[in-house]
Parts: sequence; C-alpha cells; structure tokens
Amino acid sequence: MSKTIQLNAESISHVLQSSKPTSLTGLWKALGGSGSVSGSASKRMREAVPNILDRLAENKAAGTSKTEDQVISLKTKPSKKAGKKPAKASSKTVVPRHPSNPFRPGGYATLVDLIANAGAKGIGKEDLLKAYCKATGMDLQHAKYNLSVINSGEAGRNRHRSMKDGVTILRDVDNYRIRFD
Repeated sequence: MSKTIQLNAESISHVLQSSKPTSLTGLWKALGGSGSVSGSASKRMREAVPNILDRLAENKAAGTSKTEDQVISLKTKPSKKAGKKPAKASSKTVVPRHPSNPFRPGGYATLVDLIANAGAKGIGKEDLLKAYCKATGMDLQHAKYNLSVINSGEAGRNRHRSMKDGVTILRDVDNYRIRFD
C-alpha cells in the first residue's frame, strides 16, 4: 500500500516554513516521503514552487549561522590504555617511477620499476620479492602471484592478459632484467 504525498504549492510552502528543511530530500521526508527523493518528484516540487532552491538555501544559511555563533567545547577522554604506544609508521617505501613503465602506479608497476631501477646487472628473485613486499606492504604469497604475471613477459612465452605490451623481461635463472620496447 503506497502513501500519497501532496506535492502542491501550499503543502510545500507550509513545510518550508515550519520544519525548515535544507535540501530537497529533507523536504521530501518532511512531506512524508521515505528515502531519497526521486527525480520526477523533485521536478514536480521545483515546478510547484519556482523559488524552492533559493528558500532551501536560505534555510541552510540560517542553520549554519546559528552554529557559528555557538561555542562548542570538546572534552577529550583519557585513553583507557595509558601505556599504549603510538601507531607505528608505515614501512612502505617509494620506488622511483620509470618513464617507460606501461602499468598504472601500484601493483605490477612497482615490480617493473624495481627491476628497471636495478640497472644492467639486474636483481635477484629473493631481493626483488623482499623489496616488493616492503614497498607495497603485500604478503610474500601474493607478491609471488604478481611476479608470475611479470614473468609471462619473458620472450617466447604466452603473455598473461594483465601483462602489458612494450615490456620484455630478461631472466637468467633467478636474475631479472628488463627491456622496454
């Protein structure tokens, strides 16, 4: 059973004066509606009272001026755990971005940047995973999953669908180097 809401100029004007709503949704709820106001209902309200948005803005301005005049005192509660240590600073490191990296920042891009920053010598698998975990805060197992996607960029292998073109991984056993095409 649906409730009929009167959207005429008199009922809207009465609610605007009595309950001082600050938005169309507030007006809708004051008229007896529930949830957010629909687009068609807000259109009918604007048609019934042409200056409704100005009146809502006035209500909003009147509401904020009252709170500016009031002095609010905030009391802080002492911590229940007096000996609690402050939050630990993040151990995430920033890896310099390589200009030819085709990935968006984070995730696979960090792996590519770590390999690219290693230079011509490359970087070992263990060192790469350790640096990647430290840079992203990711656990080792998920870091290995991301590395397997990057490994698919090796020449002669089927590329994973997430591995972008323009990057070739040069791998000698557990040493990673990179070439940007």
